[in-house]
Amino acid sequence: MVSARALHFVFKIPDRRLTMKFYREILGMK
Repeated sequence: MVSARALHFVFKIPDRRLTMKFYREILGMK
């Protein structure tokens, strides 16, 4: 369910740099 929430957050932010950082954090958490 975290992935869905993260995707929603990323979609809300049109910042590609922020998205990359967020994705990296999620991947590191896994």
